[in-house]
Amino acid sequence: MHYKERLVPEEVALLVTCLKALDGAVSCISIVHHQRLLAAIFGMSLWNYGTDVIDALVDLLISLAASSGDYVDLCLGTLVSNFMPPSSSSSYFIEMLKQPRGLAKKGQVLDHVHSTLKHIANLVPLSSLRLEKMDTDRMPNIYTKEPFIVIYVENMLKLESGAMHELVGSTMLLAIMDRLIDLDVEIAWDDILQDDFCKGIFDMELEDLEKPDYHIQQDGDELTRESFIQRFLGGNLIAEKLDSLMVLMFEHLLSCCESGCLIQVFETLQSFQKTFLTAYKSKFAQFVMFYSCSLDPENCGKIFASTLLEIFVNHIYLERSVANWCYGYCKKQDGGVNPRAHKVFYVGCQVLDVCIRYGVEFLN
Repeated sequence: MHYKERLVPEEVALLVTCLKALDGAVSCISIVHHQRLLAAIFGMSLWNYGTDVIDALVDLLISLAASSGDYVDLCLGTLVSNFMPPSSSSSYFIEMLKQPRGLAKKGQVLDHVHSTLKHIANLVPLSSLRLEKMDTDRMPNIYTKEPFIVIYVENMLKLESGAMHELVGSTMLLAIMDRLIDLDVEIAWDDILQDDFCKGIFDMELEDLEKPDYHIQQDGDELTRESFIQRFLGGNLIAEKLDSLMVLMFEHLLSCCESGCLIQVFETLQSFQKTFLTAYKSKFAQFVMFYSCSLDPENCGKIFASTLLEIFVNHIYLERSVANWCYGYCKKQDGGVNPRAHKVFYVGCQVLDVCIRYGVEFLN
């Protein structure tokens, strides 16, 4: 079942016949007695085959998932693993995806993957819960090659906006936002040319046009995204991955805005209080929120502004309440405050110090 060479028509016909025969005898397959056979089936990659084999394989996966709960996770795992090309041929597929035939292959594989996931979810309703966890657990880390992490996130966004949106959509978005923050905090401020960021963006563009030694190519009246990254982040691989994923998110938000469902997506992203605001040195990921607000200022913009105002007001109340408590405590002690005996007081002072410090930073 696992061919490394290009198949001749006779081999394709034989493989399709085998898969269809297994599909017809799926009730006779035992997870205990046919482990090597099952391992061979679940180890197949749709990226390595043509339409005939892909059709036969996904039909077999659907039949296996419907026949026994023992196979559901294995079938889902096989489909999720096909979100990306096989790692054993990563260099070949990276180059292929830059060509029209590679993009056509990608579309063919992913269409089959997502339609099969939906089919299994219809037959086994609880499979969506397993798929939700499996997708997030298998999400590539920040050190994965850019083309692979990008294509995986494309699949997550396809799940979020597709037929399974109601089942897994919010989880996909939150997982993507967490990965954006992971990439964001990996970019140190030292990697960014600070002196250029103190200028206005229009000044930067005019100066860059006058300085050819920066090797920035001009595309129309605007600097290209690639040249901007090269100019300010010096080809940082993490920054390039973050930029690519941010573009995917922006395109997804624009699509949601055009289809009239941006407000629902934005409400999911409102969990930023637990991610963006608590992430140390997050610099770019929050622009997902800003872009959402720019697309729909009447709804998303007002919600976002109200949330920030509420946080800020509560922040001020916290400072005042802690300050009043510390002041009242000092008055009761008549000046005889002992640091060893009055640790609660010093904890309050420390909280007040942190609130003031970060409050001033927030205002600046």
